[in-house]
Amino acid sequence: MATDAKDVAAQARSLWDRLSRRQIVTLAIVIIVGISTMVFFLVRPRQSDMALLYTDLSVADAADIAESLKEMRIPYELSRGGTAISVSSQNVYEARMSLAREGLPRDSTVGFEIFDKTSFGATDFTQKMNYRRALQGELTRTILQLKEVEAARVHIAIPEPELYTDREKPTSASVLVKLEKGTVLTRGQVEGIVRLVASSVEGLAASNITIVDVEGNTLFSGDDGSQTGSMTLLTMTQLEAKRLYEKDLERSIESMLTQVLGSRQVVVRVNANIDFDHTEQNSETFQPLPSGYGVIREEARIHDVKTASSAASPGGIPGTASNVDIMTSYRLDDSSGDEVSSEERTEDVTRYEISRVVEHTVKAPGVVTGLSVAAIVAAPVTEERLEAIRRSVGAAVGVNPDRGDTIIVEAMEFAVEDEEEQELVPATDKLEQPQSFGETLQRNLKYIIPTLIALLFVVVTLIVLVARRARCIDRQATQAMKQAMATLAATEENEDEAESAEKEALERPAVKSEVAARIISAWLTDNKG
Repeated sequence: MATDAKDVAAQARSLWDRLSRRQIVTLAIVIIVGISTMVFFLVRPRQSDMALLYTDLSVADAADIAESLKEMRIPYELSRGGTAISVSSQNVYEARMSLAREGLPRDSTVGFEIFDKTSFGATDFTQKMNYRRALQGELTRTILQLKEVEAARVHIAIPEPELYTDREKPTSASVLVKLEKGTVLTRGQVEGIVRLVASSVEGLAASNITIVDVEGNTLFSGDDGSQTGSMTLLTMTQLEAKRLYEKDLERSIESMLTQVLGSRQVVVRVNANIDFDHTEQNSETFQPLPSGYGVIREEARIHDVKTASSAASPGGIPGTASNVDIMTSYRLDDSSGDEVSSEERTEDVTRYEISRVVEHTVKAPGVVTGLSVAAIVAAPVTEERLEAIRRSVGAAVGVNPDRGDTIIVEAMEFAVEDEEEQELVPATDKLEQPQSFGETLQRNLKYIIPTLIALLFVVVTLIVLVARRARCIDRQATQAMKQAMATLAATEENEDEAESAEKEALERPAVKSEVAARIISAWLTDNKG
């Protein structure tokens, strides 16, 4: 066994020695190209000719579609945990039309097409339930048009009419939404859903609508005409405004520090306390003028003169007439010689206007009452530089220590691996790529096997050609040796015969110098052995 191996090795070495430099270079190029092609097909990303047929399927729909594709003899592949089906790109449209003819995939949402086929035996209760189902289905389809909503369910409660209006219960509705990963509904979108549902159902008020997500978070809620729903929307607006303000400060600080410390060398978080109270204040202040007096509003002077006599007046019948007569005689009878007295009085009246100040103050919401800033920079950083960063950040965001604002800057070592690149892979319509080498090798066998066969065929062909050429060279060398031996023998016997043999040798094909050198080398090797 060892002898056979040595013979094979010797033959291979002898074959390699017989190859010319051009043949060796050609063989090396062929081998390198073959190995490179095989490695390329192994390492390159798989560009499959499979196209996505349906995605986000339920388990029941996926099973029915797979069974139908088997019956149609269309090869398929399952991915994303069985919720996506892919077929050959040439059969995508044909498969979709065939499956649509069979009613696949089945949409669990039923709209107003439920009334396309009417039944004469349907009761009034059945008609009402079908109408409710159709209305819920149409609202669900409309809500699903939002790109942030992955799935939705709408439930409408329409009470039976009562004889007395004060006993009637209001119509209510609830909406359950499932959002796409990494997305949120804005305040405007939530309010749009509320108005859409309220406008689509007769007698439904916005305050009787509740919207929740699959995580149990209440996006909108209202109670029997109360303002809970409006307050919920207001709270969402305030939270959005608060978060936008904090994000703006974070971006401002990070952009400033990035220019100094470099990219991915700083992390900043800001927490802002914002007062969203709307305050109105009326104040009325009374204050005197600098002179101590006010502004003269009204000024009047009163002059009063009184005259009286000491003599007794004649009496009379008590009454108005007698008094009038007495007064007349009192005023006119001045020559009687009685004593007369008079009184004169002058009065000045000045009225001043009181000075006052009336103020109406409206305090707009959104006043920042406190800031907390935390910044982490990549270590190592000296304490002096940390203090400089702390002062710069405080000045950039307007930190006020008297208001209770805080700022913290710390130096820490950052993680080596990039966590941002290892987050969730965005959902695309491409097929899942195999991760292990075994799966990659198995999927690319249809490319590897033909490549190996072609490479083997080329190598065998080159070996056969080289061997055939080597045999031809050996045959020519043998003939040349025989001719040379015959020529030498003839020279020893007869010079004439040598001359004739030499002529014959000249007439025959000449032996190449390379062949002669190989023959001599072979002789020397045999003699040494």
